[in-house]
Amino acid sequence: MKKIIFFTILIQFLGYPVLSAEWLTKRLSATPGDSDKAAIAVYSSNIHVVWAEDAVPTGNYEIFYKKSHDNGSTWGAEKCLSWNSGPSTNPVIAASGMSLHVFWQDATPGVYQIFYKRSIDNGDTWSNILRMSYTPGGSLYPAAAVWGESIHVVWSNYTQNGLNFEIWYKKSADNGDTWTSAKRITYNSGKSSTPSIAIYESNIHIAWQDDNPGNYEVFYKKSEDGGINWTTSHRLSFTPGLSQAPSIAVSNNNIHIVFKDASTGYYNIHYRRSLDNGESWLGKSLTSESLYGCKAPSIAASGPILGLVYFKYEGATDQRLDIWYQRSIDNGNSWNEEQQITFSPGESWRPRISISGKYYSTVHVVWDDSSVGNYEVFYKTKTYVP
Repeated sequence: MKKIIFFTILIQFLGYPVLSAEWLTKRLSATPGDSDKAAIAVYSSNIHVVWAEDAVPTGNYEIFYKKSHDNGSTWGAEKCLSWNSGPSTNPVIAASGMSLHVFWQDATPGVYQIFYKRSIDNGDTWSNILRMSYTPGGSLYPAAAVWGESIHVVWSNYTQNGLNFEIWYKKSADNGDTWTSAKRITYNSGKSSTPSIAIYESNIHIAWQDDNPGNYEVFYKKSEDGGINWTTSHRLSFTPGLSQAPSIAVSNNNIHIVFKDASTGYYNIHYRRSLDNGESWLGKSLTSESLYGCKAPSIAASGPILGLVYFKYEGATDQRLDIWYQRSIDNGNSWNEEQQITFSPGESWRPRISISGKYYSTVHVVWDDSSVGNYEVFYKTKTYVP
């Protein structure tokens, strides 16, 4: 017993997380109104979570933030980042060192626009709000990625008097001090929306859903020079059903994309990967089959280790939702059997995942859960030994 205690103290001293054979769960929000649309970013042992909350006294949704400095064991108090007259929702967060970057859509200008806020001291203090988009039709669904001081954000813009969506892009090369002008990177007759972005060094990868082919399919493009030039769009899905809501992760030259696909009549999760920086793509693999459907996939990568989460309908009449998880330790060549990680009497949905660690791989998941009567944000973590 003394040896076990000594070993636990030693790995904590060395900065490694305490190993857990089971999933550990924490409730992060506790409010009379709904708290939902949670997003997560991880850097070292620092875990950062943002969400939209039906706030009092403003009476509309605001963006809230919470952090853990010890790999999810304990959490600080929540902080409100917005306090605007219009609803603020769909937040995303990216972290690099002590710098945090939060983007969300905000209706304060009259239509939704993309807003931004940052912290350069690990979430202790925050900058003033900066408006990122100025479009008459509105801007929605931001996604962000960071590499060092290089920050990249994409979103969907209404064009043609609100009849079409296109993907727009903006970057900062100095940790958010200054920003380039917004740049349009899709020019399609169909709707291009819900982008996802990932970065490795100067290589930026974007996936989105596009109904240009006649129904929604998943498309991809990349920049190899830090966002200056972009390739043409590359179609990744060719199915009779709708392919939507892509999530992208990258590690080195390996790119991983998951999305929901309705070809079987119900949504299931499909997976594509490239091992050569997006030059070619390996065949589609169905990673989950459900008679009643799976949605909202989210993927994360750390070297060859991949984590995938999604929610699954439990039955045709019993529409209870729970979160399911899959893991690959060989760069997506094979996946373990899917594992149910929530057993909620309410709805557990819209999960987001991140992976930290090199020697020890720690998985971090946040989601929205209605088991307490209204939607609240929950967090779950598990550490694996290689």
